[in-house]
Amino acid sequence: GRGSFLGSAPAIGFSEPTCDGSCGLLNQSKLGNGLFLYNRDAYDNDEEAVIAFSGPARVTITRFATEKHYDALVVGGQSISGANFKLPLTVEIPDGPATIEWTSDSSETDAGWTLELQQSATDVVIPVQSTKLLEHEVEVVTAYRKEERLEGVSIEISDYIHSEMPPSAAYAPQSVHFRDDNESPGVIEGVASIEPSEATMSHKWGHVGFYRLYFADSEDIEVGPNWTVAAPKNHSEAALVSIPKMPLPADALWLVARAGNKRGLGSGEARVALVDVVRSQPTAANFSGDEDPVEGQITGSLTIAPAEFPAGILGYGVYVANGTVKDNFVAMVAAASDGGEVVHLVQFAVLPGQSLLVVSMYANGEETTEGVSVEVEDIFEDKATNDFRRMQQEEQQQQQQQQQQPAEPWLRRPRQPAYNEVQLLWTAMPMLHAATSGTAHSATTAGTAHSATTAGSRVLGSLTIPGLVGKQLGGEMAPPSAEQRAAIAASLAEALLLPSVGAKQVRLLRGLALSGAAARLRADGHSMYRRDRRVSSAGAAQNAQEPDSQQDTPALLVEFEVLPGDDADKSQVILDGVESRLILLSRGDLFAFFKKRKEGVCCCCLHFSIKRRCLLLLLMLSRGGAATARFDASLEARLLQAGAAVSKGLRTLLSEPQQLAPRRQDIQWLC
Repeated sequence: GRGSFLGSAPAIGFSEPTCDGSCGLLNQSKLGNGLFLYNRDAYDNDEEAVIAFSGPARVTITRFATEKHYDALVVGGQSISGANFKLPLTVEIPDGPATIEWTSDSSETDAGWTLELQQSATDVVIPVQSTKLLEHEVEVVTAYRKEERLEGVSIEISDYIHSEMPPSAAYAPQSVHFRDDNESPGVIEGVASIEPSEATMSHKWGHVGFYRLYFADSEDIEVGPNWTVAAPKNHSEAALVSIPKMPLPADALWLVARAGNKRGLGSGEARVALVDVVRSQPTAANFSGDEDPVEGQITGSLTIAPAEFPAGILGYGVYVANGTVKDNFVAMVAAASDGGEVVHLVQFAVLPGQSLLVVSMYANGEETTEGVSVEVEDIFEDKATNDFRRMQQEEQQQQQQQQQQPAEPWLRRPRQPAYNEVQLLWTAMPMLHAATSGTAHSATTAGTAHSATTAGSRVLGSLTIPGLVGKQLGGEMAPPSAEQRAAIAASLAEALLLPSVGAKQVRLLRGLALSGAAARLRADGHSMYRRDRRVSSAGAAQNAQEPDSQQDTPALLVEFEVLPGDDADKSQVILDGVESRLILLSRGDLFAFFKKRKEGVCCCCLHFSIKRRCLLLLLMLSRGGAATARFDASLEARLLQAGAAVSKGLRTLLSEPQQLAPRRQDIQWLC
């Protein structure tokens, strides 16, 4: 039979992690003491896994790079996606059942993620009050209400007499901590901290006289030097051991601490894994150059050469900096699994005199104090001359431009929004038209020479759509769904009226969210953001009674390219047709401007030839207005079908296109 009852404690509802779904793709490890490691390297499309466990727990994400908004980890109800945030990221999980959910969509992947799950309250503690020892064995059983299991777990106990015995396991150190402060490989240096146990802290008399600290290998055999330090007189204080600069002992894996007194060393111990901390900055970094025409904003490819000692590096942190002083965090670039260099597309706002600083980042959240400085230069495009100017000359040229700005609204160039009013939603690398084999100088036929000159040809344009962005937690704008982006491409292809150009040849390169003010600034008088105005003969405009419902709506700016297809002989003709059609669509709103003038568009045309040209211009603009209206109606219908919340009577803005190919000289323009 069982002896006297010693105590009880409620069950804590603990549950170790279990996985359901694409779990075979995850690298899962149980490290002990309630610590679990989960890793997913470069992942595939359409993955889904759910890790179920019990809290309280702490989830620490140490590596992360996924497609923003579409491939995400949901930890404790918090959705995490993208790559440009500082790691490690810690999420506290409260008591009770909890899950970690991983999903990836059907397109675009990235480098993946790594997380640590540390469960607490994994043990049930039953306090036993001071009592007379009747037996040398204690049995622990599970119970439900008044029912107990017949089988239990038995452990041996002994009566500890401090004047006759070394410290019992109750007086073993609670923990030992050590951080290697020497960043050189194979060398350690630092201070070890030995924390006393609760039993040691609760007794006024000293059961512990000293602590012994030593290195141990994988078989718990002592290796290398050791240290003995007296226990502090204040039993609540930690004992500190200074470890001088020294080579790391061969085969040493652990740093072990044990308590002792005059009777010898106790049997209990505390240990910590020995980590040779090596901090090594990247060996080099190179920036490809600014590819973004927006003033004050830089986009380009950053190539990072790995550190000399890459062990322990999770990735590389990229900062906008003034010299070595970090200003703004830009991105965390995951280290290559093969130890090679990595290339990452970065986009950031910049001020004169700033540069990029690239540092190494480690799993414990630390990063190298020094890094590689990369000079960058903001280059933006002058749309009037198609020439690139330096940011340092911007102020003087802007003043000259304002003095020469024409008064006619149809001749004004749209201004660029400020960088802090623009948010990047997605990017896609341009898919240049594949070059044909052979070159123009070696071609034997005119067709081969022509194909060589049109390789890489395409037409670039941009489309502004009001209202097609949504707010997310934290104030970020959400991009349209993949179905909505496909609807935009299909509508553009349909509006071109060219049988040889389909939706697959229209690629959406980049999406930007514009604030309401930035969108109106870009429209610059376009009816998309203009209240309906009536113009009197004196030219004074009066606002209508009902303002446009889209007046303060944020907008989506889509930059796209149109490719000519595989027929090299007709590619230039197709590109010219695409460009002329987009020009017509971009001029549609000017017809509405002329129609609102009571005196008529040609009232000033006194000469017959001038009046004739005005009539031809009006005819062209009227065709553009009708085509623009049909495009807006088609896009609105497609977006509604794709689940987008767009307002009725959608009005968009197409910018004037740009053809990236030499024009053919044999085309005869008829006026």
